Formats: sequence, C-alpha cells, structure tokens
Amino acid sequence: RAQLALSPAANGTVYGRNDQRKVLLDAFGKADSHSLHLCGLPGTGKTVLVQETLSCKDVRDQICCEPLYVNIMNGGFDKINAWLPCDDCVEIHKWHVLVVDEVDQLKKKEEMRKLFEIPFKECFAKSRVLLITISNALTLNFDERLSVIPAIRKPLSIAFEPYTTDELQHIAMERFGRDRSEER
Repeated sequence: RAQLALSPAANGTVYGRNDQRKVLLDAFGKADSHSLHLCGLPGTGKTVLVQETLSCKDVRDQICCEPLYVNIMNGGFDKINAWLPCDDCVEIHKWHVLVVDEVDQLKKKEEMRKLFEIPFKECFAKSRVLLITISNALTLNFDERLSVIPAIRKPLSIAFEPYTTDELQHIAMERFGRDRSEER
C-alpha cells in the first residue's frame, strides 16, 4: 500500500517537474516535426508526466488522433515501423504523437536510426510529428547507437534528476496524509 501511495501515478500528477512540464507543453507550439527525449532514473515521473501532458485539454486539441504509445520492453518495434499518418491530420495540420518508452533497450543502431527518422519521413511531410522517447539512462548518449542519427535530427534532451530528500518527504506527507483522511 505504501509503494502504491508513493508511485508517481498515485494521484495522476507528478510532483514538481515544472521545467520538464513546460518543455513538453512548449513542444506543441513549434511549427515543425521534432523529437524530445526524457531521461532519468526509474521513478522520477517521466512516463507519468508524458501521460499527464497528453491528457491536458489544450494539448488534446492539438493532436489529431490517439497518440501511439510503445514500450520497447514489450516488443512493439513493428508497431512503430507500421505507423503512418492519418488522412485527417494532413489537412488540419495537427500533431501526430509517438511515445516510445524504454528506448535505451533498443539493441541495434539501425533501429535507433529508424526511430529518430520517423518525424522526417516523407509520408509525414504535410503533417507534424512529435516523437517523445523515454529512457532510464541518465543521458541520451547511452552508447554509440546514437552516432547514426544526424545532428540536426537529434532530440532535445530533458533530464529528470532524482528527487531530493526534501521532495521525497513532501511527496510522502502529501500522499499518506491524503490517504489517511480518505479512510475517515
């Protein structure tokens, strides 16, 4: 029960992370396709913050169809390769969003290159694509697999530092305090 209460997803919001939240929200204000990479230790709120951001009404209004969410740990690279723009989005110039979690688990340079080429594929030429990758590696440069990505197509990296002791205490007090008051 304590583990569930401390999970970033316990109440659907991520404590702090205002700078990271702003970068995610600002991504939808850009004119062209691009990619973001969220990196940090497990439990720092990366995936939940993406889910929270994509569920915001202002963001939902800018997305043409349901974002594709793929976790590399569950396979799914075939889903990415088959992903194509929907016809409606081309006309209205809304965003296609692809979220790839556990991207540091990709084993081949060729898979990494293909992934980061997606926003620039010819089939998306009249659309806008936001590729959001998430990894537990502390930086995007987890190894030489990224050397195949041209510099102009490398994603903006967003670091999620571990929570400080004070932040963890605040989260615990907030979550456990609310939990106890709901039982009464």
